Order: sequence, then structure tokens, then C-alpha cells
Amino acid sequence: MAVVTLLSIFQSAQAQWRTEFSGLSTAQRALYEMSAPDTRNCYAIAYDQTDFYNYINQVTVTHDGGRTWSAVTIDSLEHNSFTDIAASSARVVHLIGWNSVTGGGNVFRSMDGGASWSREAANAFTDPASFPDNILFFNPRDGVVFGDPTGGYFEIYTTSNGGNTWTRVPSTDIPAPMAPYEEGSPRQMDQYKNTVWAQTVVVNANGSTYGRILRSDDKGLHWYVKCPNITLAPTDARMRFRDENVGLYKNNGILYRTRDGGATWNPVNYSGTWFSCDFDNVPGRPGVWISTGGDIADSYLSANGLGSSISYDDGDTWHTLDTAVDHTCLNMVNSAFGFGGGITSGSGNDGAFVYSIANNNSYRLTSVDRGSAALSANVFPNPSGSTFNLQVSSQDDQKMYVNVIDVHGRTVYSMITQTEQYLVFGNDLSAGVYMVEVKQGDSMKTLRVVKY
Repeated sequence: MAVVTLLSIFQSAQAQWRTEFSGLSTAQRALYEMSAPDTRNCYAIAYDQTDFYNYINQVTVTHDGGRTWSAVTIDSLEHNSFTDIAASSARVVHLIGWNSVTGGGNVFRSMDGGASWSREAANAFTDPASFPDNILFFNPRDGVVFGDPTGGYFEIYTTSNGGNTWTRVPSTDIPAPMAPYEEGSPRQMDQYKNTVWAQTVVVNANGSTYGRILRSDDKGLHWYVKCPNITLAPTDARMRFRDENVGLYKNNGILYRTRDGGATWNPVNYSGTWFSCDFDNVPGRPGVWISTGGDIADSYLSANGLGSSISYDDGDTWHTLDTAVDHTCLNMVNSAFGFGGGITSGSGNDGAFVYSIANNNSYRLTSVDRGSAALSANVFPNPSGSTFNLQVSSQDDQKMYVNVIDVHGRTVYSMITQTEQYLVFGNDLSAGVYMVEVKQGDSMKTLRVVKY
């Protein structure tokens, strides 16, 4: 006889921010853009929160998971306004900038974890009209830099040897710029595996603007128009993809979503609070995103409040993690860990954040199966902000014992299920990580569930 029992469990995701000193000792210094190749290393561009265009030539780095950060002033890069940063490995990081005195742009590289820097790509962005907008690396060897048009076509360079040499992508492999003028857009390039998207800004003769999205599926070697017209007001924008098809985009305080790889975008009619300063998808957890809100002191970069929130459904619903906290940039590294930027008060104990899901030292970290395959269990959705459904089935007539266990290994609820009995429980459990054990004879299924 088949036995099916449905358990509705109010469970959840427990997450937290840890505040750390960013290494920037001057008050109102903040982090603008960051790149983290793993959970121990992160590199971030610093700026003056009182004057976004006061070029202070600083980056700050951590090599111990965000517990300590060191600020580095790069005197040799004087007059360069840093526009983007990309770590290609734990110790190798690349930085692009625009020279505010001579014009033109530069690509710089550190091979010792940010301690010293030298120019690379001496052949790139040499025209006074050059402007490098975005840089990213797919792996330690393959990278791409996207810049404004010079010579009649976008100035895009790729490397396949970690930055030792850079080659400009020929005009025949890039869509021609729109008339009368089209340029790149800083902070507006993202990648998933070998696919990369870059959003541009098209300026009409009357001064109005719109955007295009150019896409490459081979690490930047060949480009095509994916979206010929995306809403773009003269304010900030941000674009992030979680896979080849699904992405989020913000502009002028409005959140948009695509499900077809960037071809079409629709406003998200979300509930809860979405913070518009920055956002990132959580790798390994499809549909999970984190948003942050901060004041980065630039009239072109909007923020709709201070704090952070998390979504488990690709942006339809946002659950507040904190409020009244200045979060600037964000880089999620894996399913349970990420780095965030903030603004230092000068006290020596703030300015950076580390995000983690509280699953360390938990009773069990993963689901465990033992015994007969005749017993099966499935929980959905997980994580969730409302109820969890646990569906258990078996061909055995024996009773099934269900235990809910907290992170300390304590059984906080127990029951015995009977054939076709419907059970609802768990409303009195606190937010946290729990294990749900289903035992039947010598068989056992264990599922990890979380409450946010």
C-alpha cells in the first residue's frame, strides 16, 4: 500500500551581515565596485562619499574572508578615475581607469594581491577619446574589456593569457554604433559561463537616451544585438544575470526582468522592499537574489532607502534583512557567502560587510538517505517565507516517525504519522536552520530546511 503524508512546516532561511573595518581610515570613504574570486579574497574600488568624482586612487583588499581589509593608495595611477575592477584569481586583479588629464584609458594589473600595480594592454585605449567602461574575467586566462567607440566602432579587447596581451575585436564582429552617438556604460556588463552582456547608451539628436544590449556567447570575440531598445533614463542602471536566460535590470528606481536572455524586459510588480543601490544573484541557488540600499553621493546613482533584502522567486517578493544600514556594492561568491561594501564612519570598525547563511556548526548540512528506496521524501519550496510542504511516500505500511531537529541537535518537535494523515505544525518554531527526519523501520530520509 502506498502511504503519502503532507506536512506543512513553517521554516526558513537565516542570514546575517557581519560588519568589518574596510581599511579606509578617513571618514566617509566608501566602496563602489568589488570583485571576489573566492570566499577569502575580495578587491574593491574606494571613493569619496562626499564627492563621487574626487579621484582618490584607492582600492581595498581582503585575503582572509573579509575579517581584515587593507587600503592601498596607488600613487602611480594618479589622474586615473577607476571605473571597474576584476579579479581573475586569488592574487591577480585587473583595474581599468580613465585619465582625467590626458584623456584615454588604461588597464592595470596586480599580481601580488593588490600590493603593487603596473600597466598592461599598452596598445589599448590610447586615443584621447577612449574610455574603458567594464572589465571581467571568465577564468584566470580569458577576459574582456568593453569601451566607448573610437575609430567608428566599440573599443573592445580580449585576452586569452591572463592579460599579458590584449587584442582588439575587429569592427566586423561588433554591431556598429547607433547614430548620432552611442557609448558604453560603466557597471553595465555581466557574464554567465562564456556568455557576456553589455548595455550601451544611445544619445538621440534631441538629447534623449535609450539603451541597447549587446551580447557575446564566446567570451567577447563576436557580438550581436540582443535587445535593440531598453528603457534608460539619465540615471543609474544595473544589470545582472543568473543564467543564460534570466536576469534583472534596474533603471530610474524601476526593476525589470528578462526570461529570454535579455531580448525583452518587463517591469517586476514585486512585493516587499527592493533596495535599488545594487543587487546580485546567489550562485547555486536559482531564483535567489540579494538587494542593497546605500547613499553613494552621486545624483546619477539612485537609492530608494538604506538596508538590504532577499528574494527567493527572481524578484517577485523581497524580504527585508535590515534597514537604515548603508550598503553600497555587493558580490555574492557562492550559495552562502558574499562581500558587501559600505561607508566608513572613521571609527575604524565599519565600512565593509560579509554576508553568510547561518549554517556553520549546524546539526547536519545536507540531506541524508539510509535504507530502503521505497521511502521517499521531498520538501518544497525550500527555502520559503511561508510554509514548507514535505511529501513522504512509501510502499511499506509501517508507521513513519517525523522529528524536527535544530542546529544544536535538539529535537524540537516529534510526531508519528499514520496512513493518509494530514499534519500541520511548526508555527511556533523560531527562524533558523532545521533538519526534518523521516524514519520508517530501518529506512530514514533527512531534509535540511531553512526559514528566512
